[in-house]
Amino acid sequence: PIIEKGESVILEGTWSKTLNAFCVENVKSSEYFGKNLFLQKLWHLRSLSRLYLKRLLYSWGNAGALILSLLSGSREYLLQDVAEKFKLAGLSHILALSGMHLSFFSGLFSFVGNKIFGKKVKSLFSLAGVMFFSWFAGLSPSLFRAFLFSMVIAVLQFFKCRVEEDCFLPVLAFVFMMHIVLRPQDVFTLAFMLSYSALLGILVCSTAFMRYGTFLFPSSIAHSVSSSVAAFVFTAPISFSVFGAVHPFGIFATVIVSPLVSVFLCIAVAGILFSLMIPFLSPAFSCILNALYCLILFFVRFFARG
Repeated sequence: PIIEKGESVILEGTWSKTLNAFCVENVKSSEYFGKNLFLQKLWHLRSLSRLYLKRLLYSWGNAGALILSLLSGSREYLLQDVAEKFKLAGLSHILALSGMHLSFFSGLFSFVGNKIFGKKVKSLFSLAGVMFFSWFAGLSPSLFRAFLFSMVIAVLQFFKCRVEEDCFLPVLAFVFMMHIVLRPQDVFTLAFMLSYSALLGILVCSTAFMRYGTFLFPSSIAHSVSSSVAAFVFTAPISFSVFGAVHPFGIFATVIVSPLVSVFLCIAVAGILFSLMIPFLSPAFSCILNALYCLILFFVRFFARG
């Protein structure tokens, strides 16, 4: 969008009878007023941050378009053909803001906090990463599910509760009820249904698939494959009912493309920070990221043909 959510502007212009539309001639920022002045300024900071990010990433071409989609959910620069290839390859979940993206930023902030301040503040930095990304990207139904899940786990850990994988299914049920109460309009969206179905499949069936996967793949790969299979089994009925087709090649495409996307994002985040501090480094990062973008797109197109 031209104007980011939360920005306050005044549009001046005239009504055109010929076009039957309001033609804007001048746009200027509006003064913030009211009771929630702090929140208004916070949203203003977000809109400016997203605008500066878009300007930088636009100069990075196709790689910047993919980065913008992954970091903010905005796809205005992403080629339609590329988005379609991700869909045909069964990789739409990579472009949709979800728990994968939240986990990436949580892990990134946790790593930085651990390296700088030590293990004592590691969990606080992880929580800060979750909150920052949710604030910056905006809470889509799938991202809101991941945000609630992370918050519930963080609260349990704060009260010294033992949080193991056996607890995740009850936590998901609790988050599901919270989500319905807080944002009932999300219930009938495709993102809501696919997000909960995929995570439910991973929690219920991933371990069972893992037992068979270890006979075919190394343990590290078997874990990714079993999670992909479990998510596919539970989301396939929804995908078929909505799109009339399913993409089983996405199981193996996810195992290959997801790690590449994680590396791509790590370099992208470093490139954004360095480019803002030392602008002349921007072209160098652009070359590196566009080369990695071509590699990602090669695999996406390969699996899309399947």
